[in-house]
Amino acid sequence: METDIYNAKFVPSKTDDSLINGRFVRVGDRNYLASSSTPDDFARNGLMLNPDFVSQLVGKNFKETSQLIPHKERWANIMVPDAKMPENGEVPSAPVLQLFGSTMTWPRVEENDIIGYRVYQTGVTTTEVASIPAGKGLSYTGSPGIYYITAVDISGNESAASNLVMVLQ
Repeated sequence: METDIYNAKFVPSKTDDSLINGRFVRVGDRNYLASSSTPDDFARNGLMLNPDFVSQLVGKNFKETSQLIPHKERWANIMVPDAKMPENGEVPSAPVLQLFGSTMTWPRVEENDIIGYRVYQTGVTTTEVASIPAGKGLSYTGSPGIYYITAVDISGNESAASNLVMVLQ
């Protein structure tokens, strides 16, 4: 049974900030609270449990954050951020791009604050053609042209360009 009727002695007197509308990034199977400088092409908007409220409730070392949301349909779109991703204060290292036919692949940049990669096609002009979230398949299939990629961290810092590759067909 659910109700919104309160005993007058126990009526809430403070604003409930346990749920917030915010931005988050998903890296692998974890959700992280986005900062104000997190690029929009990697951040998602949604209703979430406030990380400060979660820490107050269960402490900082609680790992089963999914247990905090009731398994009811009306809670299905509420996200629980696993943590605030720490920024390492450095510009990311440039990725190394490989080409197999028309498919570009790259290994994960080994820094803990990377949220994704941007793919650029270059020539007379340079155009961003894709944003690939970290934790997804690190590949992109391109049409003929010259390409490079960059790594992007939680604060929006972008690495130098990778090596160039040329897709022929």
